[in-house]
Amino acid sequence: MSIQNNMSTVHSSNWHPLFTAEDAGTITLSSHDAILFRVHLYTLKRASGWFAAMSSLPQGPGTVSDDVLHLDEDSTVLVPLLQMICAMELSDLSSLDLVESILLAAEKYDMPGPVSIIRNMITIYLTESTSLRIYRLAGARSWKAQAQLASSYALSFDLSTPTAVAELSCMEGYLSVRLFLLHRQRKDALRKALNDVTRFPANTGENCKGCRAKLEHAQWRYLKELWLLRADEAPFGRTISPAQLNASEVSSVIEATCPFCCRRLYNPNEMYDNLQNAVNNLPQTIMFA
Repeated sequence: MSIQNNMSTVHSSNWHPLFTAEDAGTITLSSHDAILFRVHLYTLKRASGWFAAMSSLPQGPGTVSDDVLHLDEDSTVLVPLLQMICAMELSDLSSLDLVESILLAAEKYDMPGPVSIIRNMITIYLTESTSLRIYRLAGARSWKAQAQLASSYALSFDLSTPTAVAELSCMEGYLSVRLFLLHRQRKDALRKALNDVTRFPANTGENCKGCRAKLEHAQWRYLKELWLLRADEAPFGRTISPAQLNASEVSSVIEATCPFCCRRLYNPNEMYDNLQNAVNNLPQTIMFA
């Protein structure tokens, strides 16, 4: 970042078309890729603690409006950042990479307005693949609502995969601990739900309701073991998907019959509902102190 008194070398083709007004009190900013912006110093001072502090420093010959202030950011970052502080319509923020770069620049220049705008818009970029990154960005700034929502999108992640570990390694330790704790709480809650004898009477080893023969309930025991084993490597998301609810292990339970009298062992509708509720009622988000 530097200041140069070189207005005579500025070419008209370098000006960004949205920031060319030569009003009194404007300052010229130059991006890293040499795009120029005229912005009112008053606007910069109101929006940025950094610019307010800079303008209060003793000035040499001439005025700050005679100088070009060279910034480290490219124009792709500066354009939306300046649009935010100038109350202009925003350009298309096409990627989370760009949004994060704008956020870092806003924090660098102490611009609370753009930071708050990004805080309120960042969740529109939430997908399963971006959830850990947005969780990191939001959690590090104590954006509770955004961090909690992002953590719910990360529920189906195996946190031991290289992709997850790479993102977790960029987080503060307490943020990754909260995620691991959430996943452990969900596994424990799933075990408790599947062992509930009220919802799943097969846990009591009940006899066949038709011929009263003693049953092993092997299909049910296999489903429980499989779901709990998968709780780490392929955990459920916020809700159980149709594919998961119609997986082969579930179908085996639904279709199970008594080996002696061929009576169906379980009510299909009740079993589907209880399995669905067992997953959908698991803890959904991290907890903040």
